[in-house]
Amino acid sequence: MNEYKTTVISCSQCGQKNRLKERVSKGIYKCGKCGSLIKNPFLKGEDTDYPYKEIKLEQGTSEWKQWRLGGFGASDIPALMGENPWKSIQALLNEKDGY
Repeated sequence: MNEYKTTVISCSQCGQKNRLKERVSKGIYKCGKCGSLIKNPFLKGEDTDYPYKEIKLEQGTSEWKQWRLGGFGASDIPALMGENPWKSIQALLNEKDGY
């Protein structure tokens, strides 16, 4: 019978207590309530920082709109490639901050 280590970790975002089982892989854990990433508590002495930052913004808010203007998303790619009949590359760049 396989014995797995378990631990309980409180989510830093919402406070939800999550019971985590050790995995064979270096798996990523997510909070069961809010979906925030939880560092793997079973990796000792290894770098467990994630190469990205999770940003929680409510869609449609002014903060969300400002954040969207700071970069390019999947919906911007056709315009960047010159394949969007409704928006030119220059029009897209004019919408984005810093261009």
